[in-house]
Amino acid sequence: MEKIFCIGQNKTGTTSMAFALNDLGYSVLRVKDFPTGLIQDCLDGNYDKVLSCTKEKEAFEDRPFNIMSVYKFLYSYWPNAKFILTIREKESWWNSVYNWLSVNRKPFRTEKERLSKIEVYKRHYETNTFSKNSFIDYYDNYNKSTIDFFQNTNNFLVFNMFDGDGWDKLCHFLNKPIPDTIFPWKNKNVY
Repeated sequence: MEKIFCIGQNKTGTTSMAFALNDLGYSVLRVKDFPTGLIQDCLDGNYDKVLSCTKEKEAFEDRPFNIMSVYKFLYSYWPNAKFILTIREKESWWNSVYNWLSVNRKPFRTEKERLSKIEVYKRHYETNTFSKNSFIDYYDNYNKSTIDFFQNTNNFLVFNMFDGDGWDKLCHFLNKPIPDTIFPWKNKNVY
């Protein structure tokens, strides 16, 4: 079974990529279907649950798959898997992250839940502060390190739907026919 990991940071089109992969016929593990404790386990360096998840589906997106140590572990376990780094311009990315974490509306039911999500972000981004500089520094370093890690491999794609990447680029990479539909763009202008 082919494996595809979308390892871009949250708010870079990971949800749209999940829908696109689903449209191409892949079974996708969505965030809402994660087993309890999956992200926390990965942040703690325990990859048993994440490895178990990868045996059940074909495609995966969002955290915890975008934690650097996790995708490196998965690459060692699934060396023939495809890895897609979704990106966007960093100021736009920060604005989206900030807006998502700063509003008390769906997906957060309470202020406590919102603050808890900020703590997950801070832990993932290896910072003690919820600040533009610390988050953008992590984002820049993550993208550069990821590109460097996959340098000279043929199973890695950098994908920027915000700059016009779509079906052509994705389908060429996956060796799939281009669907006769518009590339999905989820959560556009929501955050």
